[in-house]
Amino acid sequence: MKNMLLEPGNLVHAQGHIVGALSGVITALSAGDDVFEFRWISAARDLPISAVRFAAYTVTPHSAALGMAFQLHKVGTFSAIGSGGKTIVVPTLRKTTGMTALAAADYACVVSNTGALTPGTYAAPDADEPMEVFTGPGSTTPSAEGKWEPRDGLPTVLAANEGLIVRATRAIASTQTIQLFVGLEVPKM
Repeated sequence: MKNMLLEPGNLVHAQGHIVGALSGVITALSAGDDVFEFRWISAARDLPISAVRFAAYTVTPHSAALGMAFQLHKVGTFSAIGSGGKTIVVPTLRKTTGMTALAAADYACVVSNTGALTPGTYAAPDADEPMEVFTGPGSTTPSAEGKWEPRDGLPTVLAANEGLIVRATRAIASTQTIQLFVGLEVPKM
């Protein structure tokens, strides 16, 4: 399974890791604020990402109808992870036997706790060219969810000092609170 395609004949190899990150209850985001950052550090091997799952939901409703919007970006020259959030250190193994664990020294991951992250140090992504956009319609209790998967079935690959970020593209009012989840799916390496 060198090309990591999932075909009926090789589904036995559908093993890997899930790096799941659940935020705290977030208030008052501005458009452009980072809410999730994942940095691949290891120069010993690249990291394939086969899917990114995202969900954001309202905890405290707003008095007026508001929408939600977030963008997923791949970034390079990623030399420092952001701060001000919850550090994620334990990925979930889809299968626990015969799997190589992701070492904590191989990556850094942080998700918002109560507000925006202080951004890490990385090459600024082009806001007009995200990998995916997750949106939710206007409501007093909006939600946004989705899943990015490569259309050709081949994973996107992170080399050393590359990563993924999720940022808000619409402001979240200070009278509204949300919680979000980001899950990276990593095939067996």
